Amino acid sequence: MSVVISQAFSGGVVNSTTLTTNQIFPVPSSLTLATGASTAAILAIPGSARLNGKYFIVTVGGSLVASASMNVTPILYSGTSITPGSNTIIATGTAFATGGAGTFNFVCYYDFQGDNASGFLQGTQSQQFNNVFVAPTATGVTKLTSVNFNTADPALSMVFGLTYSVAGANTGTLLQFVCEA
Repeated sequence: MSVVISQAFSGGVVNSTTLTTNQIFPVPSSLTLATGASTAAILAIPGSARLNGKYFIVTVGGSLVASASMNVTPILYSGTSITPGSNTIIATGTAFATGGAGTFNFVCYYDFQGDNASGFLQGTQSQQFNNVFVAPTATGVTKLTSVNFNTADPALSMVFGLTYSVAGANTGTLLQFVCEA
């Protein structure tokens, strides 16, 4: 049985009123900096050799409100920035069709393994959106290089976002972002 070994602040909300680019989830508004600057909800993957050569799972869960029929694409990044282009894409999920306006829940699973000997982080992803399951696949997962699991915490930082194909009164709420081993 796995246990949660790291989790990001959940409760952050993204919206795409005027955007169709990827929106990375921020920390909840109650935790934003005094300056009003938004920071990403960061999942810290432990270092200090705790995951060196070991299998671990990253789970992301949430809900979204779609203003119209559209596709929604989940993306997992290596990085710490609220700006998508400042991070490295680890996995681009399958675009899910909402089939219309409404509220939908989603969950994405990323199974990873890496070690210091190779310096690689490899993995698979699966996801479920509006009761449609996409089976585990390595397609869309980028093998990261130069990962050092022996470094001080964190060995790797991850952020997560959604891309809505249609701009509108769309919102997403991050309800879970955890690492289990």
